[in-house]
Amino acid sequence: MKIELDSNKIIINSGFDKHEIHPFWLRERINEEAYFDKGTQQRLYDPTLLDSDIKIKKAKIVDDILELSFSDGVSSKVSTDKIIKEYYHEDILIKSIKKKKWNSSFKDFKIFEYDKDIFEKKEMYE
Repeated sequence: MKIELDSNKIIINSGFDKHEIHPFWLRERINEEAYFDKGTQQRLYDPTLLDSDIKIKKAKIVDDILELSFSDGVSSKVSTDKIIKEYYHEDILIKSIKKKKWNSSFKDFKIFEYDKDIFEKKEMYE
């Protein structure tokens, strides 16, 4: 898997297929200190205020670092490995939870009659 450039377009090549990464997606992920808090990992700007038609004016790769200049005047450097990992992000937490198929064997459950004062009764606690 690698990042390629084609006329200021950023292409991710998996070896089987190629996808262009949208400039807006890249612009949202810049991590310079003026735009990104290193301690909290939060953006210091509202991404909804970004121009949705943002363009990449200049792009080059130097030693696995993608250097970008955007049409809104912002420049950024980001690791190509970081882009690849985030672009092909798989939810590791969900995959780590052991799945158990439901078989409807749960038969012991309590049935309660609704009462307007149920919130004040022990029955609600149970």
